[in-house]
Amino acid sequence: MTSPFVIEPATMDHARRIRLRPADAREIAALGYTQEEGLQLSLHRALWADAYLLEGEVAAILGFSLTSLLGGGGQPWFVTGLPIERAKKSFVRECRRRLVELRARYGRLANFVHADYAESLELLRRLGFTIGRPQPFGRLGQPFCLVEMEVS
Repeated sequence: MTSPFVIEPATMDHARRIRLRPADAREIAALGYTQEEGLQLSLHRALWADAYLLEGEVAAILGFSLTSLLGGGGQPWFVTGLPIERAKKSFVRECRRRLVELRARYGRLANFVHADYAESLELLRRLGFTIGRPQPFGRLGQPFCLVEMEVS
């Protein structure tokens, strides 16, 4: 099946243009950042990041950061914009494809997701991540869940 997305390396221009879905905006705010600050930090730390364009609009930004320079694991992350609503199934397929690549290279994949972001937590569970209990995380100590996948 052909992807409806044009995928290109993500830049701050993409980060400024994405119209975040409300839950994504709340998650960034719960970390204590503005949208621009949070995405700039994520892009700066990323080993790679891709923008998913749908009919010219930024539908999502998906990236990956190393947990440590010594290797052994990493942090996949993504934010979604309003246009993703028109192509959710295709985006899930893209996420699965990227996870196959990441699982082949890294021993552990983990990150934190805002405890109130039920849709994201459910997607990650379907993708094979284990969801931890909410715990204080980030600059504001808001409740976030550790999501992780051990790769054997």
